[in-house]
Amino acid sequence: MAVLVLLDISQVAFEGVSVAMLLPIFELFISGGDPANLENPSIFWRVLNEGFAYLGLDVSLRTMSIVTFSAIVMRQLFKYASTVFRARLRNNYIRDAQMAIIRSVFGANISYFDRGSTGDLINDLVNESAHAVGIIFILIASLNTFFLLAVYGGLLTSLSWQLTAMSAGIFVFVSLPMRGLIRKSRESGENRLVASRGLTSFLVERLRLVRLLRLSGSEDRETEQVRNLFTAIADHTTTIQTLRARIPLFIEPIVILLLLGFIVTSQDMFGLKPAVALIFVGMMVRLVPVLQQLAVTYQGAMATLPSVRKISGRVESLATAKEVDAGTVSFTGLERGIRFEDVFFAYESGTVPALEAINLEIPKGKFTALVGPSGAGKSTLIDLLPRLRRVSSGQIWFDGHRLEDFTLESLRNGVAFVPQSPDVFNVTASSHIRYGRPEATDAEMAEAARLAGATAFIAQLPQGYDTLVGEDAGLLSGGQRQRLDLARALLCQCSVLILDEPTSGLDADSVEVFQETLLRIREETGTTIILIAHGFSSVVSADQIVVLEGGRVSTIGTHEELMKTDNWYSGAFRKQHRAALAADAG
Repeated sequence: MAVLVLLDISQVAFEGVSVAMLLPIFELFISGGDPANLENPSIFWRVLNEGFAYLGLDVSLRTMSIVTFSAIVMRQLFKYASTVFRARLRNNYIRDAQMAIIRSVFGANISYFDRGSTGDLINDLVNESAHAVGIIFILIASLNTFFLLAVYGGLLTSLSWQLTAMSAGIFVFVSLPMRGLIRKSRESGENRLVASRGLTSFLVERLRLVRLLRLSGSEDRETEQVRNLFTAIADHTTTIQTLRARIPLFIEPIVILLLLGFIVTSQDMFGLKPAVALIFVGMMVRLVPVLQQLAVTYQGAMATLPSVRKISGRVESLATAKEVDAGTVSFTGLERGIRFEDVFFAYESGTVPALEAINLEIPKGKFTALVGPSGAGKSTLIDLLPRLRRVSSGQIWFDGHRLEDFTLESLRNGVAFVPQSPDVFNVTASSHIRYGRPEATDAEMAEAARLAGATAFIAQLPQGYDTLVGEDAGLLSGGQRQRLDLARALLCQCSVLILDEPTSGLDADSVEVFQETLLRIREETGTTIILIAHGFSSVVSADQIVVLEGGRVSTIGTHEELMKTDNWYSGAFRKQHRAALAADAG
């Protein structure tokens, strides 16, 4: 940043030299090229004589012209260097700001995303961060403009302080009505921010639900809404640019009026010689774009302030939401099992606990199924294990250590997770399986695919493991996506494997294959398997079934044990069984 300021100062300095040299050149030219013939020379001559004497240069039209031209060339070189450096620095600052935000996003606790909008976050990351960084360079540009004003102000004052003071007073008076433009610019900036945020949120949501959009036949209606959002942003941006274009309406006529008045009165009222008057007029003309740039810069800063406030708020909220990692113990795997001890959990926006008085043991190397009605707290409970959420009270023990004792990195490296709807990027089958362990060998990848039951269908893909599976694995069936994602989880060789309703939406054959896969994993690897399920075909072979109701553990047992008593599981299982029989009969 200091380099940029230095470049700007150097540019202004050489411009000041080139402008200051013009009056002595004109005076020397009028005197016939001989300094001895000068009558009542301007104040610039004393500085010029001292400077040329210091540099060992003779005072002549040729030398002065060369010095002036050299100063102009140096000004342009510094201007070019400043422009290039400014662009590079600005883009680097934007990148660094965006990376700082994304690092904070990745480090925020999961509850931060419960209450936020993905579209709003993307808008802040992509658009508002760039606007916010821009204000830094607006301020630097203002500094450069003030340097230039100071140089020209000094030169003009040396020619006629009375005329300079009068001109400055007129400019200040005329700038007062511009306050309305600045206020409208700030309001338009706020409106543009709201419209941009709305557009990004709308697009993220609609693109995520494009299947619903197509099947509902709502393409034209949604397209019209997008058009309206784009139009709103365009209108607000146009308003800002229109306000910017009005600035010359105030400045240029006043400057022209000043110059005309000056030409008429300069000699009679201020006693200026023609050469001095000519240079004064030239400087005033050069000041017009400088003053306009100052006004435009201020207007741009006001239009950008809403983005600065938005990004400041985002950074502050992300800092508050940063995950706490006070653990010091490295988790290397389960030896005995997991124990919940009087665990409570409540969401920030919740009025009642999502989990209440949970006392539960999950043995190492066993298959534990979590079942219960919707809203019973099953997903919340498994979110506690990798510390995506922190218990409100109570303790969770991994063997003899509290969950909080482990470092987040080691804990999450030891707990694998397969969601209900696999999150698959548009990458090759090999890249997805290796997502958690990019350094894994081909043999390790093939073994994970075998355990997950994915080897056969991967071999049938056009390029095998090197086949791009499409966005959200659109080229694969639901069962294939689940097995591919299970292979990813298994490649991590974690001690604990969590599956959140993995058979939801699968047909009966796929469910049976998946159940056989889980049993094979349990027998061959000794992995502790925790499964959330709504359908019961995949849990009948579990070593224990935990029934959650209303955030509490209502009963625990094997399938056979639970079917012998009257409880939620036995009732729900019989209903599901009768429904399956009726469907087969139909």
